[in-house]
Amino acid sequence: MKLKLVLSISLLCSSFFGFGQQMLSGGEIKEALEKFNTLGSVLYIAAHPDDENTRMIAWLANDQKYRTAYLSLTRGDGGQNLIGDEKGAKLGLIRTQELLAARRIDGGEQFFTRAVDFGYSRSADESYRKWNKDEVLRDVVQVIRQYKPDVIITRFNPDGFNGHGHHTASALLVSEAFKLAADPNAYPDQLKRLKVWKAKRLLLNASTWWDKELPERAKTDPNILTVDVGSYNANTGTWTNELASLSRSQHKSQGFGVSIARGSQKEYLKLTAGEEFKTDLMDGVNTSWSRVPQGAMINRILDELLFKFDASKPEASLAELLRIKKELDLMPSSNWVDQKKKELSLILRSSIGLFLEATTERESASFGEKIELQVTSVLGGNVDVFIESISCQDSANEIQEKLELNELQNWKLSFTNNSKEVSHPYWLDKNFENLFRVEDRTQIGKAQNDPAVKILVKLKIDGSPMQVDLPLRHRWTDRVEGEQQKPFLMLPEFTVNILEPVMIFSGNLPKKMRVKVRSHKDGVSGKLRLYVPNSWKVEPQNIEVSFVERGEKEYEFTVTPPFVSGTGTIRAWVEKGKEIYDRSFEEIDFPHIEPQVYMPHAETKVVRLDLLNRVRTLAYIEGAGDEVAESLAQIGLQVKSIEAADLASEKLSNYECVVMGVRAYNTNEELKSQQQKLMDYVYDGGTLIVQYNTNRGLKVENFGPLDMSLGRGRVTEEDAKVTFLAPEHPILQSPNEIKLEDFDGWIQERGLYFAKDWDAGYVPILSWSDQGEEAEKGSLLALSHGKGVFVYTGISFFRQLPAGVPGAYRLFANILSFRK
Repeated sequence: MKLKLVLSISLLCSSFFGFGQQMLSGGEIKEALEKFNTLGSVLYIAAHPDDENTRMIAWLANDQKYRTAYLSLTRGDGGQNLIGDEKGAKLGLIRTQELLAARRIDGGEQFFTRAVDFGYSRSADESYRKWNKDEVLRDVVQVIRQYKPDVIITRFNPDGFNGHGHHTASALLVSEAFKLAADPNAYPDQLKRLKVWKAKRLLLNASTWWDKELPERAKTDPNILTVDVGSYNANTGTWTNELASLSRSQHKSQGFGVSIARGSQKEYLKLTAGEEFKTDLMDGVNTSWSRVPQGAMINRILDELLFKFDASKPEASLAELLRIKKELDLMPSSNWVDQKKKELSLILRSSIGLFLEATTERESASFGEKIELQVTSVLGGNVDVFIESISCQDSANEIQEKLELNELQNWKLSFTNNSKEVSHPYWLDKNFENLFRVEDRTQIGKAQNDPAVKILVKLKIDGSPMQVDLPLRHRWTDRVEGEQQKPFLMLPEFTVNILEPVMIFSGNLPKKMRVKVRSHKDGVSGKLRLYVPNSWKVEPQNIEVSFVERGEKEYEFTVTPPFVSGTGTIRAWVEKGKEIYDRSFEEIDFPHIEPQVYMPHAETKVVRLDLLNRVRTLAYIEGAGDEVAESLAQIGLQVKSIEAADLASEKLSNYECVVMGVRAYNTNEELKSQQQKLMDYVYDGGTLIVQYNTNRGLKVENFGPLDMSLGRGRVTEEDAKVTFLAPEHPILQSPNEIKLEDFDGWIQERGLYFAKDWDAGYVPILSWSDQGEEAEKGSLLALSHGKGVFVYTGISFFRQLPAGVPGAYRLFANILSFRK
């Protein structure tokens, strides 16, 4: 696999600050020079992570050499998660990083608006209502004005036939933004720092997925351009669609891994607005250096350089590269000049084999702490390089040292952190619902925060001055994986985590609440406090906390609920003088993405409810990942989580109920061989509850005792009216009487992937629908079988239970308690 090579190439275009510095090989430098000589840009726009066509992005960025970016309206917060139990903002962080991982491979850049993915949407109008259409439109216009694309490409059709509401909204918004970006009367506040921009044309990346006649129609329709995205690149030894396949497979949380493709593949671009084209999507666009004032000289130097470039001796081109740098330095700042300076910096350093990085043994620092770091350099080319100074924040260090050929040289430096900013994702800093609240509008569009600390290295290459910005990174060595790196973090002195994300009280008895306090600084102390709602009680009122060294300690409070049902929020913080530290600390770490830190406010939901439950023992067969097992333990159940691989050795008769985790039949091959064991368990008197699975990729096609098939039916309106189809059924009557009020306060949706067809032996319990849609009756099916019972439910218990929705707990308790 050529992944290392691909990562190097894509650094030219990536807005991501990377897994440490990468160097370009000779062939990659030639590729980078060809791209440097191309001044065309494309912006691809759709609704979510994984909506982008990586074949098109890889072809544009690598074959056509255009600067290419993807603008995703959302960060995918409302999707499902195949690799863990993260949902909401945490899933959005994962999917943001998956997009950045994809862009590192296919060579694109990445942007976002402030729109929150609130889950499946029936229409563009619903999306507009929840997002605030004008604010998202404003963001799209801002990104267009900042990026200045020559051509804009959309993935979805504005008539809505090839996607759900978010997809349709993305197409409609782009159609408007295409015009508004060029209108000085549109969002004039942006024009204080930006200029209007008129793209040449707007294209739809049409697909045979929803238009089977497209290839034939493209042969005669002058407004449809056919391109082959499967070209071979001799500089890198890869096919364009090979890169696209690797890129697509980064969307691991969505289960979008694909086989490697190589060779000819056709894509189609349909004109929807702007100037017509003849044979090329850039017809009428000047993509040469002559589009930049005083750019003709650079064009001549580049032509000469490329003609004689020797990939085995790239340093031989240093004189021409420095001439180009001199010309760029004389040019006034502009979109293209600034971009090409970034590209040239990497080309120059790679051509002479100049490796630079800034690392520290520390993972983080807080305000006022001294940070010790090391800048490392190796020079592989026989040229004169002189390090003048290294600086960080307000600290500058004169170096004045010549680099020796192929010698590892280190400079140990230190500075005192004078910034109170912390490494928390900028779009998650404020509470939000369907639109992220970002006060600094210059941040809008950015994929992620800038590095917490930048190290500025001033140097001279053959007498030519140059500045290199290095992100400070934490480096360590793992005995198995070898050297590892991750971003260096700025953290508050304290973070506070309430270890129970939700606390359910089904009676008046008190419960212990555990609180973990982390000190991110040596020698600090403070007072840990809890806020509880009216009528709730907590003991003790506060606890003194003290740390000699950085570390973590766990403390315990006793929480007593009121006598009446209700919900509330408990908040925790550490007081230190006048400072309040009320952020928690959560880490997200998967092998395919950079580790992430998320610091939401330290709080938990508490629920006092009237609930009866007849079941005590339960086996939970793990699926794709959810928090249902932990939630059920909150109501007094003895829950044992079991991996599907261990099911063969488990004695199921020890459990009153077996619950299958979400998408268990999508993710566990072992269930093929264990299905009969599960059916025997039901027949012999057990209760088996299967939560939602997608209808594609089932490991066991029919996982119930009688025939049943899944559809794609769902109810996305969390407040959709419910109808009881079997009002006297035990699931609605015992041990808790389920009322319509039990369906109040639900979040995001009612459910998804409901049963479509089923044997008459199953009893449908509920019916509901989104406005204007047909009733969905397959969300909860119950079947008496032998001595036991089988239940399938597409209801989103995996969202409702961790969110502490009282009615969802009462309904699930009844499902568990259902007997023949």
